[in-house]
Amino acid sequence: HVLACVLCQHRKIKCDRTFPCANCVRTGAQSVLTPQLWRRRFPERDLLKHLRPLKACFASTTSSSILSTHHPQSTGLPVRTLPSQSNHPRDGWPPVERKDSSQIYICERAKALPFQRTIGSKEVEENDTRDDENDAGSMHDNDDLRQGVIKKAWNHIFQGQSNNHVLLDLTIGNIFKLWWIYLDNVNPLLKVMRAPTLQARIIDAASNISSLSPTLEALIFSIYRVSILSLADDECTAVFGVPKKDLLTGYQFACPQALQNCDFLQSSNRDCLTALYLYLVSIRADTDPVSLSSLLSVAIRIAQRMGIHDESMYGKCPALEAQMRRRLWWSLIIFDNRICEMFDNKTAALGPTLDCSIPLNLNDFELQPEMKTAPATNNRPTEMHFAVILSELADFVRHSAFHLDFTNPSIKNIAGQHSIAEEADRLIALEKTLEEMYLAFCTSESPLHFMTICTMRGHLAKYRFLQHWRHSVAFVQQTGAQRNVAVSHALRILECDTNLMTSPLTKGYIWFLHVHFPFPAYIHLLQDLKERPVGAHADQAWEVMSKNYEVRIQGAKQTDRPFFTVFSRIVFQAWEARENQARRRDRPLVLPRIVSNIRNKAIQMTANFSSDGNTNQHGGCLDASLDDVSTMPTQMDFIAPCMAYGTRGQ
Repeated sequence: HVLACVLCQHRKIKCDRTFPCANCVRTGAQSVLTPQLWRRRFPERDLLKHLRPLKACFASTTSSSILSTHHPQSTGLPVRTLPSQSNHPRDGWPPVERKDSSQIYICERAKALPFQRTIGSKEVEENDTRDDENDAGSMHDNDDLRQGVIKKAWNHIFQGQSNNHVLLDLTIGNIFKLWWIYLDNVNPLLKVMRAPTLQARIIDAASNISSLSPTLEALIFSIYRVSILSLADDECTAVFGVPKKDLLTGYQFACPQALQNCDFLQSSNRDCLTALYLYLVSIRADTDPVSLSSLLSVAIRIAQRMGIHDESMYGKCPALEAQMRRRLWWSLIIFDNRICEMFDNKTAALGPTLDCSIPLNLNDFELQPEMKTAPATNNRPTEMHFAVILSELADFVRHSAFHLDFTNPSIKNIAGQHSIAEEADRLIALEKTLEEMYLAFCTSESPLHFMTICTMRGHLAKYRFLQHWRHSVAFVQQTGAQRNVAVSHALRILECDTNLMTSPLTKGYIWFLHVHFPFPAYIHLLQDLKERPVGAHADQAWEVMSKNYEVRIQGAKQTDRPFFTVFSRIVFQAWEARENQARRRDRPLVLPRIVSNIRNKAIQMTANFSSDGNTNQHGGCLDASLDDVSTMPTQMDFIAPCMAYGTRGQ
């Protein structure tokens, strides 16, 4: 194909594309042909050319070499090979999941545009190597990027190679055994799945495990791991004959592989996001808050891409799907907010700009797939009321000044300014509403009801504590009455937590309580006892802390960790102030159980470190003498305002 001559292109006039052209003959100029411009090669194509041999090498890797690397047999369970991703091709954008009983609903505004369309490319065959017909008006055609090549490049970069890694065996017995554990210990608190629907799918899948869809497989593995997490060590050994640690290790390997097989980073399937969320919940105990927060941000971004955070996206969703999306969004945001409280509140996604209604207080059987509109919410407790109350509390907190002061003070104007009295009245009104609507009909004999009562009252005490602290910082010197109010809130937090930890009704919910260690209440009480060692609440404070310590920390393993060092230091400082006061007044003292136990552990740790010659290890834990324990160095600044809302390493 002949291109316009150089002179015509320069003068921007039409060329008849002959040699010489009519314009050049008329002007007597020398006609020079424009050289052929070749298509620029897609740079990633060379990369993919070199990656293909590597991909073949990985594909030919023997299963024995994989086993020797990951050691899934350490769990004592049989293994099997998962189907390759090639059996479940990705079609279009977002990836189309295998058709199953869980239908994908994506509202129009929630659909993400393909990367190729955003840069104006055309869909052409991947192997098309034809040159462009370059002309003055078609120069941008040289920049067309082929959809197939781009998609493969992104998959290579972000998802790696398809793999056939071995996973733990999905036996029918384990599926149903762990499913019932999930229904008892996890589902009542999270409520991110409709149990009757998923149970029917699991029963169908159990008859033919080899044909299990990747999404359902990832969901089952996440249920596996979070169910194991909810069991005590002795329970796990009794039920499965394998230590809990070994099972968690095995499923720690299985879950990411199952998630990768269903393309969770690109999927718009709610079940896939649910599987990711349950997996993140299950790894909380083994993951530091900073890393877990980063992983949660990925889940939140996927949820936002799906549009489940925006109420305007729910117009075309059936009633059941809309409710399940709201449940998942609020559960995800609440968990993210708690993790962010542990290290840096400024990264929390819970804020006044969110636009998603809280889920309705409905039982699962009240929501049917064929419903177009949801039934009216119940005014009595349901199987959903624990999750609803947490959502109500989170909805209140995201507009509260005491929350925004820690997370994002610059957007407090969006939430609206409230005076001290107005914000206190709003909290009182919320408590009254929740008490009358839900707690008035709860019975303390029901595990879920008891969990709901104590959790809600503990959260309200925490919010009052934070609210009091926020409005008290302006005072140069607080009065004794003001200090007593803050102490009473901190004591209430510990009392509610102790009731939950000691009750046999909440045995299956202990895994959830471990996420909510009341460290700020400890810090405030100990600092107040250090400044007012013989105050009105002093004796009660030591007793309440001793009870909570016995169920929270006393039996904890690895007490030589830095947390024990930090905690013991401030306990000894507070008790030393009490001893000094008693010495001056010549009064006998009864050693609190918390102080006695920490002293014994400190002596044991000092002896162990001295015998090992490691007295200065573990961040400068303990010196050789117990007398120096109170002066142990620490990486934290024990100032109550800083610790009141979020504490690194809680």
